[in-house]
Amino acid sequence: MACGRCCCKTCFQGFLALLNAVDILSGALLLAYAIWLESKIHHGETTGTTPEAFWALPLVIGAGLVINSSLSFAGSVFQSCRCSLCLSAWLSLPLAVLEISAGITCFVRQNYFFNYLDDHQEDMNLSDANIDNIKKYFKVVAIALLVLGGLQVVRFVFSRKLRQYIHLDAREFEDLMAQEEADARHRMSQKREEIRDKYDGLRSKYRTKYSNLQVSSGQEALLGADAGAQNDAEGDLDFA
Repeated sequence: MACGRCCCKTCFQGFLALLNAVDILSGALLLAYAIWLESKIHHGETTGTTPEAFWALPLVIGAGLVINSSLSFAGSVFQSCRCSLCLSAWLSLPLAVLEISAGITCFVRQNYFFNYLDDHQEDMNLSDANIDNIKKYFKVVAIALLVLGGLQVVRFVFSRKLRQYIHLDAREFEDLMAQEEADARHRMSQKREEIRDKYDGLRSKYRTKYSNLQVSSGQEALLGADAGAQNDAEGDLDFA
């Protein structure tokens, strides 16, 4: 049981470490993209709130990924930071909702965003190559946001499981070992009782057997003595 728990704990830690690396890298890329896009939009003439959302959402999501991954790493590695693992698990749910919402928004509003880039290309100092690259990788970013949202749900489940395994402290482990030792003693006691009953049965069997032999021998000796006495009595009568 302890071995199985240890293997599950190792698997969860390995998966979370991989997920932390993916999230930190994705968060850093989103932060760089948001900062770059904000610097371009800031110089143009913004109309409405949608252009702001296209750089604000990646900024918030990127920062959330970096913070959440850092909390998860600290909670899974350092014993004094176990509470951060729980915080990371619960932070994954709103982050997942935000990422999935952002991904859907990117698909729904991509034409508006592309039209905005085309209309403000000169104001934002964007070349045709920059516009083409943004349009080329825009769907990739949207799909990545959806995938990251799904991974946050997985992070929530795995983080809670890992926290449960980690919180099986030394006292609970000692109680488990004591219970196993008590069970082993109980099994040994039952085995000794079975062996004792077996030998008691054999002892009773042979005691009965030898007692019957002794009774039979005594009866034969008694019959022989009676026969001898009877012969002596008959001899005395004949002599008389």
